[in-house]
Amino acid sequence: MAGHKIKLLLFTLTSFFAVTAAKGQSPSWSVAPKPWLAGLGNHRAILHINKAANAIMLQITWRLHDQEPDKKRLLIINAKNGDTVQNVYRISVNDDQCDIVFGPVSLPGAYYFYYLPFKPDPDAGYYQYGYLSPRSPEREWVKQNRLEDINTLSKLPRAGCYELQARTAFDSFYPMEVIPTADEKKNLLSKHNDGYLLFPESRKF
Repeated sequence: MAGHKIKLLLFTLTSFFAVTAAKGQSPSWSVAPKPWLAGLGNHRAILHINKAANAIMLQITWRLHDQEPDKKRLLIINAKNGDTVQNVYRISVNDDQCDIVFGPVSLPGAYYFYYLPFKPDPDAGYYQYGYLSPRSPEREWVKQNRLEDINTLSKLPRAGCYELQARTAFDSFYPMEVIPTADEKKNLLSKHNDGYLLFPESRKF
């Protein structure tokens, strides 16, 4: 195969998963220094909130290889005191992107966003009972914050997300299970019609 052809076919994961400025934030990936409680799920986002608010917007480009993330419960917990945020309103939750509003948040600081929680059963395997089902936010809270009005959403304070974290190294999605967004995949395939693409990886994976 000619040299220029080989160059077209060899892509590193970095170039394939290049960050776009499309919608939300693209955080980094890490492994927790100490595993958290298994029932919270094996994956979480670390959020930062600047000030207390009744409703806070969050947008993450999480590149999640899950065909039904919208069918899982979303838990947001204060990192300091363990309190769970009462309401989570879903704007759009798919494998590319997570756009939600949550609240009320009474304290600023770090929060953990668990997005694949399940009921563990150590005797029969952790996934014996499957993932927890979503919970609806309080209707009065949704109405009070006018969350069904798209013009309101852009005015809400925003949570920052700088890290997606796995409970253990074995649970980590990074790097081989971090998907491209739909737009990135479409763009890649539109540029290369050779019939196949080759992605090299380290032997340790």
